[in-house]
Amino acid sequence: MRITIDQNLCEGHSQCYFVAPKLFTVDKQGYGVVLVEDVDDSMRELATRAADSCPERAIRVENRQSTE
Repeated sequence: MRITIDQNLCEGHSQCYFVAPKLFTVDKQGYGVVLVEDVDDSMRELATRAADSCPERAIRVENRQSTE
């Protein structure tokens, strides 16, 4: 899975960091920053909870397509 934050939508509520500090941090202005862009299935629930916690819906959790 791949996690991204649309910086044009993020307003710095920091909910992603509070929900999933293993996956996110915040910059000096309080805007979300992804620490781990590519995560395995063991982190799926945590990544999804973080995305759901974002009031601006700036976080995307997308499945990777197999290239085989």
